[in-house]
Order: sequence, then structure tokens, then C-alpha cells
Amino acid sequence: MRSLYLFHLLTLLSIGFANACKNDEDCSLNGICSRWKKACRCDPGWIGGDCGRLDLAPATRYTGYNHTYEPPSPGDFGIWPNASWGGRIIQDRDNKRLFHLFTVQFTHGCGLKGWRPHSYIIRAESHSGPQGPYKYAQDVSKNFAHNPDIVWSQADKKYLLYSIGQWPRVGSHLFSRKLTGPWHFKLQEAFSSNVTFTDGSWQVFKRRERPKLFFSDDGEMTPLYLTNGVQEMNQTGAAFTLVQPIGTKWEKFEKDLGILRNS
Repeated sequence: MRSLYLFHLLTLLSIGFANACKNDEDCSLNGICSRWKKACRCDPGWIGGDCGRLDLAPATRYTGYNHTYEPPSPGDFGIWPNASWGGRIIQDRDNKRLFHLFTVQFTHGCGLKGWRPHSYIIRAESHSGPQGPYKYAQDVSKNFAHNPDIVWSQADKKYLLYSIGQWPRVGSHLFSRKLTGPWHFKLQEAFSSNVTFTDGSWQVFKRRERPKLFFSDDGEMTPLYLTNGVQEMNQTGAAFTLVQPIGTKWEKFEKDLGILRNS
């Protein structure tokens, strides 16, 4: 019995030493390494022993950009005319209560399985906060264009649009103190395909990809919302854009905008 107790004690000690941090890089630069406790103190929006996981709050069903099951038009030869995938949320610079979502849809009702060469970029709008729901506003590109991202260029005083074309490439989550590196990559998930909703239900998606974060603009870079392209189990073409809040800071962000959301 004594040997069993010592075994458990040694196991706990080894786990503690294994999780002990030495510097802020051990906390994924999403927190501070406490020199006294040798443990990470995570910034808002991040959790885990190394602050490497997003602290996701429950998502609200039928927000985001979800029109994948709308009926096709006579000219479509597929059944998913409004399937979408991923997207970047942009807060309007003049109207803070207006949010734009740049995402992709697929021509001829082809859905996600026909993303190449049928993907094209659209802009959708939400007047009810960054979670949406978003409604279609305009086409931004012709096909083929996929996985758009938008950044504001202070030098040009314009938004710059990036997308992939003929040869798609995907990347991984890395972090660094400097743009020139060194860059660090940890082989672990920052979120899973299991989504909890505000109605108490949960759903495991077949695919949950192309993550983009919406950060606070107060200089703290607190992640407030995660945007993904998601696809349900047993689907090949139907897909939509999911927006999920992170942590608790998003509540104050929406409250300051005067947005009231049913709990």
C-alpha cells in the first residue's frame, strides 16, 4: 500500500514538473509564466496548462452565415446554392454596429465538394453584432477564389484582400515574439470539432477548418470570436460559416455596442 502511495505521489510530481513553465514561450505567448509557481497565468480567451487552447463559450444556433439548405434555383445543377466556408469578420470603420463577413460561396449549387473551381468571394452584413446572423450583400470576386482574408493597411488607407487561387495551401498555428522569428509550433489542438450551443445541445462536425480570430481593438489583442467553415456529418456539399464567442470579454464588447442578445 505504501509503495502504491509513493507511486501515485511520484506520478503527480512528474506530471507537475512536465507542465512547469520556464518562460512565456512555454505559455504559447498567450499568458505569463509565474516564476514562483512555475505555472502559466493565461490571458483572457485562453486556457490550458500552456495557454494553448481557446476558451470557447457556447455558440448560438443559426447565427454566423448559414444558408446552406436554401433551395436551389432552376439554373443550378447542384443542391447547395448557398453553402459557405470560413470567413473574416470586419467591424465597419464608420458604423461600429455594422459588421461585414467576407466568406466564399460556390456557383451552380456545387457546394463545398465543388470548391475548385466554383468558389468565389462574397460580402455579407450583420446589424445584430459580430455573431450575426449575416445576410448576403454583394459578390466580391468571380470564381476561382477561395479562403479570403482581409487586413487594413494603414499606409494605403485601404483594406487588402488575400485569397488562394489555382494552387491551394494551408498552414498551421505558430507564434513568435518577432516577425522574423524564431517561430514556435505545438502539436496540439487549439479547438475541437465538438461545438456546444447556448440551447444546451452540442454537435460534432465532420469538418471544422479555416479558423480566423476577431480580436479586441483596445490594444490587448483579446480573442473575442472564432470563425470557421463547418460541415455536418454525412455531408459532402452542404457547409456553412460558424461564429463562436470566446471567453467572457465578448459580452462587454457587445454590451458597449448596445447589442442585446437572448440568452
